[in-house]
Formats: sequence, C-alpha cells, structure tokens
Amino acid sequence: MAITHSFIDATEEILYWISTMFKQHMADYIDIETADSKYSLVTKDGSLFTVINVSGSRRIVGSEEFNAISKTINSALEAALSAGGHSVQVFFQHDQERVEDQLRRMYEPSKKAASAMGFGIEDIIDDRVNALKKHCYIEDCFFVLKTKVSAISKAELSRSKKLQQEAIAKKKGAYAALSQNPIIAVDGLRDRHDSFVNTFLNDIREAGLIAEKLDVHSACREIRKTIDPDFTDEAWQPSLVGDKLPIRLPYVEHDDISNVIWPKLSSQLAPRSGEAIDHKYFSIGNRTFASVAVEIPPKDPKFFNVLFKRMLASKIPWRVSFNIESGGLKSVQLKRTMAAIIGFMHSGNSLIVDAYKELEEQVKYGAVDARFSMCFSTWVSDGDLGKLSSRASSLARAVEGWGICDVNEVPGDSAEGFMSTALGNTSEGCAVPCAANLADVVSLLPITRPSSPWATGTVMFRTSDGKIWPYQPGSTKQIAWIDLFVAGMGSGKSVQMNMINMALCSDPRLKRLPRIGIIDIGPSSEGLIALIRDQLPEGRKHEVAYHRLRMTEECAINSFDTLLCNRYPIASHRAFLSNFLLLLATPVGKESAYDGISEMAGMVIDETYKRLSDDYAPKPYSPGIDTEVDDMIAELGIKIDRKTSWWEVVDALFAAGKTRHAGLAQRFAVPILDDVIESSRSESIRDLFDMNAPTNETLVAAFGRMISSAIREYPIISRPTRFDISESRVVSLDLDEVAKTGGDKADRQTAIMYMLARFVLARDYYLTEENLSEINPKAAAYHRIRIKESAEDIKRLCVDEFHRTKRVEAVRQQFVTDIREGRKWAVHIALASQNMDDFDDIMISLSTSIFIMGKFDQRDVEALCTRFGLGETARYALMNSTHGPRPGVGTTFLMNLATNDSNQRNSQLVTSTMGSIEYWAFSTTMSDKIIRSMMYAKIGGKEARKLLSKTYPWGIADEVARRAEEVKEVAFNEDASSGIIGDIFNELIAVYHKEVMHAA
Repeated sequence: MAITHSFIDATEEILYWISTMFKQHMADYIDIETADSKYSLVTKDGSLFTVINVSGSRRIVGSEEFNAISKTINSALEAALSAGGHSVQVFFQHDQERVEDQLRRMYEPSKKAASAMGFGIEDIIDDRVNALKKHCYIEDCFFVLKTKVSAISKAELSRSKKLQQEAIAKKKGAYAALSQNPIIAVDGLRDRHDSFVNTFLNDIREAGLIAEKLDVHSACREIRKTIDPDFTDEAWQPSLVGDKLPIRLPYVEHDDISNVIWPKLSSQLAPRSGEAIDHKYFSIGNRTFASVAVEIPPKDPKFFNVLFKRMLASKIPWRVSFNIESGGLKSVQLKRTMAAIIGFMHSGNSLIVDAYKELEEQVKYGAVDARFSMCFSTWVSDGDLGKLSSRASSLARAVEGWGICDVNEVPGDSAEGFMSTALGNTSEGCAVPCAANLADVVSLLPITRPSSPWATGTVMFRTSDGKIWPYQPGSTKQIAWIDLFVAGMGSGKSVQMNMINMALCSDPRLKRLPRIGIIDIGPSSEGLIALIRDQLPEGRKHEVAYHRLRMTEECAINSFDTLLCNRYPIASHRAFLSNFLLLLATPVGKESAYDGISEMAGMVIDETYKRLSDDYAPKPYSPGIDTEVDDMIAELGIKIDRKTSWWEVVDALFAAGKTRHAGLAQRFAVPILDDVIESSRSESIRDLFDMNAPTNETLVAAFGRMISSAIREYPIISRPTRFDISESRVVSLDLDEVAKTGGDKADRQTAIMYMLARFVLARDYYLTEENLSEINPKAAAYHRIRIKESAEDIKRLCVDEFHRTKRVEAVRQQFVTDIREGRKWAVHIALASQNMDDFDDIMISLSTSIFIMGKFDQRDVEALCTRFGLGETARYALMNSTHGPRPGVGTTFLMNLATNDSNQRNSQLVTSTMGSIEYWAFSTTMSDKIIRSMMYAKIGGKEARKLLSKTYPWGIADEVARRAEEVKEVAFNEDASSGIIGDIFNELIAVYHKEVMHAA
C-alpha cells in the first residue's frame, strides 16, 4: 500500500512539473517563490529582489534637473551592473479608468472622520471627486532590483546548495510540493543584495527622487494588482513564510504537508486563470490586454516625458516594463558576426557592426554596456476587441514615434506578452534584448515625473497633466506648519485658504472640529463659515462663526483677560500683552516705540496684575453690572458684602461648578487699559524710567498719554469683554470696518485690530502641560482637561492681507514669535499677502509651505526666484504656467515645501481643482456673491449651493455678460446688470419650487 501511495505521489508531482513547464496556468508564468526578509522576495532559483516605489521628483524637472537625476541613477546602476549578477526592472503604469475609485478611496478617511464628528460632507466630497476625475489618472512607477545567483562564485553557490540539501534531509520524509520553499534563498546573496538596494535607494533620494522600499507584503499586493486588479483589494496580503500559518483544511496526504503551511505564492499572485483570444490578446477578469514589444530600440533616444506626452494625447491606459542588466555587447556578438559574414547581401547589416563598434568604443572610456528590453501593454475593461485593437495601434504609433523605434505585436503566447509587462517579471519575456550605453537607457526611464511627499492627504491637488498630488496640512512630515501665500489680486489665494481650512475640518486625526481662527479683510471667508455651518446638525451650528468687528462697546475685547481663576497671565499671554502695549505706545507714523518703552511695558503689566490681585486691591463686586452673574449668586445663596471682590465671586461660582458664570464675573476682576495707566504712574515705575522722551516729556507721561489716546479712540479695546466666541471652534473675524487704509493713523489702527483679533482667536491655542505650573491650583483639574483637548486639536491661525501690518514692528514681532514657537504648541500659521516683500526674511526662512499664486511680470519673477531660492525651471514655470481660477479647471500655482525627509525643498507646479459646490461657497466674483446672497436668504445655503452648482457650475459671470450683450443690442443702461441678476434669481427660484413640488 505504501508503495502505491509513493507511486501516486510521484506521478502527481511529475504531472505538476510538466504543467508548470508548459505553462498551463497563470501561476506558471511567475517565478517568485517566497519571502526571504522584510524587504526581499526570492525566486525559484534562489535569486533575491526588492521592489522600490519611485513616485517621482521633488522638484519641477527641466533639462538641468533631468541631467542631474539621470547622472545619479546612471552612476548608481553602473557599479552594480559592472560587477555582474544584478538586473533591474522598471515598471510604469498610467490608467484613467480606475481614477474615480482611487479618489474615493483616498477621500474615504475624511468621509469617515467627518461622519464621526457629525459633520456631513458626503455631497462635497462627491462633488470634488466628480471634478477631479475629469482631469486625473492613476500613475505607478516601481524599480525592481534583483541580485542573481550568478553574483556569487560557484564555490559559494555550491556551499549554499549543500546546506539546503542538508536542511531538506532533516525533514525526515515530509515535503510540500505545492507550498513555499522557506530555504531556497542563497545565503551568500543577502549582503550583496542589501548593499545594492540600500546604495541605490540612498543615491536616488539624494538626487531628489521620492522613493521607498516596499515590504514583501506590499510588494506582493502591487504585483498582484498588475496581474488581476479586479480581484485584488487594497487590504489584500499574501500568506508568506514567517507569517502565522493559514487556517486551512488540515488534510495531509501521506508526507505532503502543503495543505497545512503557506500556499504557493505564485498561485496567490495569480488567483485565477486568463484566456488567450485570437492568439494576440489576453483576457483576465474584466480586462483584455494587448501587448507590443520593442524590436529595435530608439535610434534617437528621447526623454521619457516625450513618450508620456504622446501617450497622454492618445487617452488610453497603458503600461511599460523595462528590463536592464549588464552584458549588452555579449548579447549582440552573434548578430555582429552574422552581419559581417552576410554584410555584402544588404548594406543595412553593416549598421549592426558600426553600432557595435561605437558602443565598444564607449565602453573603453568607462561606459557600461547594458542589455535591455521594453514591452508595452494596453487594455480595455469591457471586452470590446475593436476598441482594444484601436488602442494597441495608438500605443504602437506613440512608441514608434518616440525616438524612432520599431514595434511589433507579441507573437504566439499572448499570456507571456501580458506577463512581460507585469510588475516583478524580471525576465525579458517576449521582448527582444538590445544593447546600448547604460546612460542612454537611463534617459528613457520614467524618472522625472512630479511627486508629492504624501501618498494621501485631506487636500487633493493635481499636476497640470493630471497626476494626483496629495497634500496633508499639519503632517508629521514637516517640522512645523508655517504657510505663506504670495498672491496677487484675483489669484485665488482666499479660495485656496478656504479649501485647506475646509479639508482640515474632515481630518482623520480629529475627534471634533479643529480650532481655526481667520483674520480677514472683507467677507472672503464668510462662504467657508456658511458651508461648514450648513453641514453641521442643529444644536452645533454655534461651533462656527463669522463676525464683522465694529468699533463699538458691543464688540469690546479686553486683551487682559486671563485663564479662568488665574490672577496673572501665563508667559505666552504676557509676551503678547507686552507687544500689544508696545504697539499702543508707538507714536503715529513711527515703526517702533521710544527707547525704554519695551522694558517699561513688561513692568507695567506685572504691576497692574499684582495691584489688582487678592492681596492688594482687588476690584470690588458691584451688583447690576451683569444680571446673569447676579441671578446666579442669588440662586446659589452666595453671601455678598461691601468688601466682596469680583475675584471672590469668581472663586465661589467656580467652586459651585458654574464655570460659565465664573468666566462672566472674571471679566470685571481683571485689569483693563485704564488700570495700566494708573500702574504706570506707580512709584516703582517712575523711579526706573525717570527719563525724557523725544517729545520733552517724561517717558512715563508719554506712555500714559498714548495709552489714554488709544482708550479714547478705540472703545473696542478699552472695556471689559463683551464679544464672546468661546463656544465656537472655527471663527472668522472680518476687520473691514475697523482696519482702515490711507495714512499713518489708519495703519496704526489696522495694526491694533490685527493684534486684538489675534488675541481673541488664538488665546487658547498656546496651552500645554507646562502651563499647569502657572495656573491657579484651584482650577488646575479644569484646565488640565482643556489642555488635553487642546493637545488633540488641530489649531490654525490664518491672516489674510498681511501687508496691512508691514509698517508696525510690534505686530510683525508678535507673528514672528507665533511662527517661531508655533511648533511647540502644534499651531499652524498661515499668512497671505500680495507681495513677497510683505514677509520678513525670518518668516520666509522658517516657512514650511509657500504658495506662489497668480501671474507675475518678469521683474517680479526674478525677485521671487532670488528671494525663495528657486531655479531656472521654476522661473520658467512662474512666467508661463501659473494662472488664477479658471472655470472647471482650477488654479495653477507653484508650491515650495520643506519636509523632514530631505534637505532639499520640494518645488512643484500644481493645480487646485474644486467641485462646483465649493466654488459657489467660496467664489468672490461680484455677480456670484450677489446671487449667492439672494439665494441663501431665500432658500438657505445648502439648497442654494446645490441648485447653483447644478445650473451654473462655475458662476454666472459669463451668463450675465451674454445677457447684457443681448440687452445692449436693444437698450442698455446702468441697471441692466443688476436686472439680469434679478432675472437669473427669479428663474432659479422657479426651478427650485418646481423641484420641491415634484419631490412632494
């Protein structure tokens, strides 16, 4: 019986190997055996290979950058290929058909996060996807680095094989014909392979390419996606040697243990069979492939981007596999000999000899002769063979026009043609091997595609040719989060800031809405606030707010307010107050205060808080000032007498758990500006600053005079706080009414308003555990909770029209402090202005993201490149490629980023394309603003945006112009435009009522 079983087992194994030899199944085309380490896979002959994802270049690539990159890659490959035993596959794929699925996957974390926060943005994300999918595609590029068994000596190989045989012998009869062989790797290869991979990876990163090794599970998933993408989920992982043993049917037939250990990897990578069609197409799943091979390489080698542009114009999905190894001259020696023998029969054969001699001469002077091949594939997903034939023809024409080369259909085995362009297939497959100078081969490779430092993000930009370019604000890839927007009028900067702020509201890292404070001049951020508010449920709409500040007591903000129960400001607040007093005490028309004022301001602050604290002269409680506080005192039965101070009321209310009322009471316990004047006249201050100001008055008198002037002129800053945004998380303050232009006095007022807005928006951003030592012990537990929540929050302070602060040193110094210290408190800072000169050198040097937006003349471009250290290619892009918002297209601008993983800044030309819903929320075009306001008032924001985006996706300006032209032919007057907008409004409302009635 045992003999019978052995015979059956042997017969089954022979049949299996015969099947493999004749490639009766898809898995038979795959020579990958198993995993050898975290990053190395091993083939059936013991060779090792590693897959590297090369997503592209950090910088815009022109001729200068291309030469540097190709030179580095050539040098990186030269050493390995010259030594022999190494090969490289370069795989590139371009596919628009799956881009919608990809975009939805990339946005899924944002959708889930928003849903968890009760923030409904599904319609907005769907709208973004619909806008982007028209312009974008999926692009993949991988380098597969292989170290063959031929890289070691015969003696080393023999030793390794002997060890393998000894290990097999120890199995005592057990074997696994249909599983992975865990001991197939050749020991001597590992160090050589790791050195090859790590050296290459370091070199290309130094050249400015973004690249990473894929672990073996990720590598196998990417390989399988190129074989059977419809059957491969993004979460799929193979079962590899070293993984937990799979739970399968524990059936063991005799000594074969295949069913209880790791299944054969080739079968996992090719889970189902394909079908050859008409001997030239290959179908697997929903896809049918056509492949073409390069028979004669480009006679006039062109960069890969030349081919890419040709393929982009054809609008077909495609992929290419380059296989490169050493020994190009050896591979054509026979051709050369035959050409010499029969050269008299055809003059063209002499070209082979001539080309051989030319390459031989180059090798003498240090060039590496590479043996390489190229194979291309395209496909359809609907089985339409006519369409596939047309796509194959387009592919062949594009490749043939790329440096003049000859392309043929893959003859015979269409499955082999298909697998020749699959990732991880390091054999030449169906392609004809050619010989060339390695430097020429490198110039053909996809090494200059633009790349983002992020694989995914909450913001999705794109390149001008459609590659998805994710951006993640607040990422750990950046050491800090300092954004500068340099943008002229009409460049789209306000819209872009709104888009980033909107994206942060659905950041997957958050449990609640972020803390975003916006200092604006005008209502450009009002649309953002309305959009967010409309997506929140009832009861939470107060979490976002837009306020237009006015110079009235109702908008009073006291910058001396402290943390609840705190008698003194924490250090960061004190530093702000020092800058604020310095600003108030700066003479109109001067950029800085008198000498000595800075030092005096700090002492006055300390003296004021000390004088009004419990141990000195706290402000006495007075009934009737705040009725809410009075009523709560009565309700709680708190005993009050003539000596009761506001601080005592605060403590009593806080102890009773009435924190809101304690906060209201504290507004009357803390100092106001009047108290500052009194403190400045104290004996200790007068003694230290007994000197004259340039105005022939004492410094103390000059200080008091200027503070008194500020109290008279700016009631908004000199009263107890009445303006309350404590319950709002996303807040925009519009300073248009209080930030004036036109003269020194207006500049000073504007600067004061910027400082006040900064205080009220960001006062709680700078709380950390370190501040607990500065907090009243009675309230430490309360503030510890707030500090913990603050640490979890994304905090962002946005300042538009930053040029308004240019002439006031105190304001600039405050924002420089915020920039320097923002990282410590995880605060994002975003400053926007129309000119680069509006930013100090220190702001530029510490910035981590610079957005250069709009059209610039040559002088401005030269200045920008000098100031930001941009090269010739970036200069050309700024001159020729950037533009403001274009309907349905978006805004194209230059991004300049600093990331932790490179000493080089990332510099790329990207396009921001929004959906029509966001367009209608953010548009600052006058006609759009008018109709939007009318529609919001009539049917509400959400319904208005939905109807506007459907009817006029990119605004009504063109429609207004068209109708005005028609009116002009009859009679046109100044009211025609507003009348036209009114007509459009009435038409839209009629459509809305019709849809409502139809839905009912």
